[in-house]
Amino acid sequence: TMSSYDTQFVSCEDSMPPKLGFFNGFCTVTSIMIMLVPMHFLQRATKIVLFDGRTDRIELLFMTISMTALFFFNLFEHATGYIGPPCIDTFGCVTNLMLSTVLYKVWYNKFNRRGIIQMKRIPVPRNFTIGMISLSFSLIVDGFVKVKFEQIATKSISGPIGAYVVLTMGKLSWNCSKKEASESAYWSPLNLWKSACIFAVLVSIFVELERSLCHLGSEFSRLYHSIFLHIIISIMFWSISECAFRLVEIEEEVKMKDL
Repeated sequence: TMSSYDTQFVSCEDSMPPKLGFFNGFCTVTSIMIMLVPMHFLQRATKIVLFDGRTDRIELLFMTISMTALFFFNLFEHATGYIGPPCIDTFGCVTNLMLSTVLYKVWYNKFNRRGIIQMKRIPVPRNFTIGMISLSFSLIVDGFVKVKFEQIATKSISGPIGAYVVLTMGKLSWNCSKKEASESAYWSPLNLWKSACIFAVLVSIFVELERSLCHLGSEFSRLYHSIFLHIIISIMFWSISECAFRLVEIEEEVKMKDL
C-alpha cells in the first residue's frame, strides 16, 4: 500500500480484529452480495452489444464494465485492506466518465435528428467516447506514477463530470416524462433519476457520518457499513444504471417511430 493512502478510512472494521479471515470480514461478505448489481447490468449490456450485434451501443458495455470494476475493487479493498493505487474514488470517477458517454450519445442523437446546424461544432459521440476512455486510462495510471497526481486529477474531474451526469440525466429524463405523461410508468427515467439523486445525497451524508459512529460498539459499527451503507449504495447505482438503460431504450423507440 502506498504511504499517501495510509490514513485513508475504509470502514469502522479497519481498527477491529479481522473476521472470517478478511480485513473487513462483514463488509467483504456483503460486497460479494452487492456484486449482483453491476453483474446484472453487465449481462444486459453484453446481450445488447455482443449477442444482438448492437455495436452502436458499446458505451453501455464500457459503462457497465467500469461499474463492475468499481464494485470489484470495493470487494478487494474490504477483503485485503489494499486501498490503491488506483483508489476507489478514481474507480468511481471512471464510472461517471463512462456513464457520461452513454448520456452524451443519447443527447447528441436527439438533437442530431432535428438537423440542428450547430451539431457540426461539437464532438461526435465516437470522439467523445474515445476522449473519455483516454482520460479514464490516464486517471488509473496516474496513481502508479505518483499518488498525488491521481488524487489531484480525480478531484479536479469528479466535480465537473458528476455535475454533467446529474444535469444531463435529469434533463433527458424530464423530456421523456413530458412525452410519456399519459403513461403511468412507476420506473420512468424521471423517477429513477430522482431516486438516484436522493440516494446519492444519503450516501454522501452517511459515509461521512461513519467515522463518528465507530465508538458505538463493534457489532453496530460492523453492520453500519456492511449492511446499511452497502444497501443504499446499491440502490443508488441500480437507479443510475436503470435510468441510463431506460433512456437508451426510449431513444430506440423514438427512432423506430421516425422510420
